[in-house]
Amino acid sequence: MRYILCVLFLFCTTESYAHPQFFVQFKKRYVYEESTDPGHQEWIRKIKTTRCHVCHEGSNKKHRNIYGQALSTLLNRNDRKNSAKIQRSLIAVEGYSIDPNDINNTVTFGDRIAEGLLPGTGE
Repeated sequence: MRYILCVLFLFCTTESYAHPQFFVQFKKRYVYEESTDPGHQEWIRKIKTTRCHVCHEGSNKKHRNIYGQALSTLLNRNDRKNSAKIQRSLIAVEGYSIDPNDINNTVTFGDRIAEGLLPGTGE
């Protein structure tokens, strides 16, 4: 019984970095609800559908896609209430290559976002 309680305690107290505040700040930076541009409206639909998977992949929110991995080098769970730091990190990661091994930085997360593509997926 003691073992079961320990496992439950550890499971319940394990915290991932999937925090809605990060997604809220992402939307503030990249989603313009008032836009009438059809391309941007499609982008809004993608973001609203994708939600946490902008940074995460799979059902376990501890698993990050390449965009989430890049952001995690600048942010941690303690930053979830620091809107200014989240915004600075989003801006900084725009310049990161989607391929960390690409020394020429040919395609960046900012490029993908500007094209209306999700930054961390292979779409």
